[in-house]
Amino acid sequence: MPIFKSLPAQALGLAFLVASAPVFAQKNTQDPVYRQALKLEVAGNYAAALSIYESIPVGKRLPATRMHIAGCKARLGRFLAAEAELVGLLGDPTLDSAERETAQGDLDLLREKTPKLTITATPSAEGAKVTLDGQEITLPATRALDAGLHTVIATKGLKEVYHRGLTLEEGSKVVLEVDDPNAAPTPAQAAKSATAVPTMVVSKSSSTAPTLSSSWSAQKKVAVLLGAVGVAGLGAGTYLWLHASAQNGDAHDAHDKDLEATSNRTLNLSRAFLGVGLVGVGVGSFLFIDSLASAPSEGKPSAFNFRPSIDAHGASLSMGGAW
Repeated sequence: MPIFKSLPAQALGLAFLVASAPVFAQKNTQDPVYRQALKLEVAGNYAAALSIYESIPVGKRLPATRMHIAGCKARLGRFLAAEAELVGLLGDPTLDSAERETAQGDLDLLREKTPKLTITATPSAEGAKVTLDGQEITLPATRALDAGLHTVIATKGLKEVYHRGLTLEEGSKVVLEVDDPNAAPTPAQAAKSATAVPTMVVSKSSSTAPTLSSSWSAQKKVAVLLGAVGVAGLGAGTYLWLHASAQNGDAHDAHDKDLEATSNRTLNLSRAFLGVGLVGVGVGSFLFIDSLASAPSEGKPSAFNFRPSIDAHGASLSMGGAW
């Protein structure tokens, strides 16, 4: 079974010193040092397991040990080192067919999980020196990288024109475009800009018409909503008032104090609904009439318009227009 598929990821806080592991020639997978490292690996302590695996001399390691070393390195985000370990193992002519098949399966799975970064450049970054983690690269470039933080820097002469740090995770594929935001237009860009045909946009109404139309529509919707709430309040208040009146009459006829108290509560509730209804209808009507006065005309004169106003002396409604 491939190493990358068979190891459970469980945490265990154990620590072992590399110096405590004896140096010996590994003969089989029952060796104490190998079993000790395997126990740590299965428990999820990959750093400690790797230290013990690597305490076995390089030339004395079994193929299984080398595959476990690659697995621990991959678990620690060291994908490139893990790949090198497996590629080196596959180059061993002493591998039998089962070991070779397992190692190849682990390598294929590892390469799928290894983060990939593709770096390109815009024309503004032409001539810039680009480095990835301090190493100069030629763009466009795609690199397989270890998981973790990586830095891309572009310079022109002594001036840094681009700096980007990014964190890659297992299996991620990221495309990064390097540019120089302060660069002057290239000759091709300048020529394209000079030969571009300007486009004229002709509007039926003034530039403020969309804003006016939007405002008018929103105000009208609010007015209708308030009016609907007001009508509902008036309806509910009227119903409760009629019901309270009937209850009050029955209470007087039957001399029932409890029924009279209930009718009084219903009457008070009806007054509240009627008040809300009147306010809703009043404010809604005001906003609706005002929306008619402020609606965009789109160049066409209105036959008439309304203009409500409220001051300290009361409310008034004026009407004007052209006939």
